[in-house]
Amino acid sequence: MNRALIAVVVVVVLVGGVILLGRSPNGNGPTLEGKPGENPPTKNDTPKVQVERPVKVVMECEDYARIEDKEPGGKVIIRKGSSTEGSKIVYLETPDGWMQDSGLGSQEKAGGKQPGKVFYEFELPRDGTYYLFLRAQWYDNCGDSVYVRINEGDYKRIEDTEGKVSDANYMWAWHPMRHQGRMDALELKAGKHTLELNVREDGPKFDKILIATDATPPAPEDVNP
Repeated sequence: MNRALIAVVVVVVLVGGVILLGRSPNGNGPTLEGKPGENPPTKNDTPKVQVERPVKVVMECEDYARIEDKEPGGKVIIRKGSSTEGSKIVYLETPDGWMQDSGLGSQEKAGGKQPGKVFYEFELPRDGTYYLFLRAQWYDNCGDSVYVRINEGDYKRIEDTEGKVSDANYMWAWHPMRHQGRMDALELKAGKHTLELNVREDGPKFDKILIATDATPPAPEDVNP
């Protein structure tokens, strides 16, 4: 074989090798990272991450949907009040002493059995775990609680010493709904719901209700969380 023929054979072999190296075995084009048949990812293949924003629903206690404000004898036991503490605060209050005057005790009464109820309607944008906080000013150590109920669920008691200065003096504070010392988680569906406040003791003032996906209580001085 002469030198010219040998040179042609070498060129053909080299070119064929380049073509084979540049194609995948199944003919689907270039390979990526040695994985036959896989095409490189595109921007459309990037996973979409959906970040849910926190939910906060704030209700003014004086803006109720319905109220049962009288005790059996007809005496008004829930009324609107207001005060100026830097700014004007409008609230609901249950006067001190009405239970004794009416012959009713608070400690023996279960939720729903006590007169004095206020109903609110609210709507949630999505299913989730929610937490409830009540901005209130307790009256004293015998006026530091209230019953709360969501929809047709069980009555739950909010009672604590938040805002306490002395046994007979409390400041405004956010009172979390807790169960055995832990935040009470509410599993609620998206849509409309009803919340009920039921008087348990006389004397407290109720300003705002917060329902949120964040279990962290608002700061005591935070009027608008």
